[in-house]
Amino acid sequence: MQPRSPAQNTDAGHVNLFSQLNATCLSMEKQLKIEVFAVHENKKSRGLPIQQLPKSSLQLAASLMTLEDRLSLALASKKTEDLLMGLDFPKVGVHLIRFAKQDDGKVAEVHISVTANSILVVRLSVDNQEPDVILNMETTVKKVPKWCNEQLSIIDNLKIVYSKICKLLPCHRVAFSLGTMNTLDVKKIFSESSTEWKDWHYTSVNGNLNMEAVRVIMDNANSDRTLMFSPAVNFPVDFTHDKAFQLKTLDCFNAQWVRIEQLLSMRGVKEITLSRTNLTVSEINRFLRHCLESREQVCETARIPVAQGPIDLHALMNGLVFVADNNMAARMRGIHILLGCSETDGRSKYANVKIFNECITSEFFTGNAESPQPHVVEILELMKREKRIRREALRVVERGGDITAAFRLIQEINQVEAELNARRGQ
Repeated sequence: MQPRSPAQNTDAGHVNLFSQLNATCLSMEKQLKIEVFAVHENKKSRGLPIQQLPKSSLQLAASLMTLEDRLSLALASKKTEDLLMGLDFPKVGVHLIRFAKQDDGKVAEVHISVTANSILVVRLSVDNQEPDVILNMETTVKKVPKWCNEQLSIIDNLKIVYSKICKLLPCHRVAFSLGTMNTLDVKKIFSESSTEWKDWHYTSVNGNLNMEAVRVIMDNANSDRTLMFSPAVNFPVDFTHDKAFQLKTLDCFNAQWVRIEQLLSMRGVKEITLSRTNLTVSEINRFLRHCLESREQVCETARIPVAQGPIDLHALMNGLVFVADNNMAARMRGIHILLGCSETDGRSKYANVKIFNECITSEFFTGNAESPQPHVVEILELMKREKRIRREALRVVERGGDITAAFRLIQEINQVEAELNARRGQ
């Protein structure tokens, strides 16, 4: 065996030293965590008093705790709460703030994602409520009566509680789940003074709110937010709101109030899903053409049913160049898939359109690189070119143009048709 060179010995020493330091740090962190837990879980323990820890050590210990243990420590005493409130913790997961009015009282709670399959539920004990069962999720429920004031409303109490939670257990995003509520409570949640959750990104409305409450929510719409309205929300057919389509995502079940003019006003929307509408096939065709011919991105994905079926594919794609997908598995399930673009517009915008029963799902993309089927995009461009040449040839004939120009155009048409046939045969 050849002896190691000095460089090899040095490298090995560095690796060994790093391993030892790493193991030592892990051991220290583990021991510190054990000692801190011993203080607040067992009053008779002789562990290290947490209130006497240096800030850096307390920061390390609290960061190593589970979210539930950190919350428990904050609830142990006012002094430990103040100590933890002075620390900075990394953002983890999402907070879902849930409000609802039930027969036996109001519910207010914060669902905190811990892992993909587990959540921590912080429930206010202002009302005597039992936690709902959350399917397929390991759920831990913590009540915080010491942070609540029975003289205040449940929403005012949750504001107080959440101001502490977002400091102790900060998150990346805040969402709302709203059940049946009165308008006053909705106004409190979305008022400008509610700075605790001013950066919310998602609201799901699952109760039958009146339209004044719905308008309060839509007043807060912007291009970074998502609104979802369940079948419980009964919109009148004459409902309207200036910001209804100024969202990142809108999902509305009872959407008979939606008009084509509102769809045409959209700009930069990521996704729109409507479940029931009064829209016609010709209106959806107008929407498709608008999305493909607009200079700005109207939306990325739209799921919109027509009021009555069956859907005439040629009426739906009128004014568009399109190719039908020969996916037999989809056709056996009654799904028609079309890839189309504008006949006349020179922009490289395309739509992948799926029709199932009365629902039309359209995904818009730009350029061949984004296409799910690049070779079909090439066929569409050839078809668009053929239509353009035919229109030019027709104008020459109508003007009584020279035969040479007409003959040249006919030759171009024949060349494009030959290329199309070759592409389709690939």
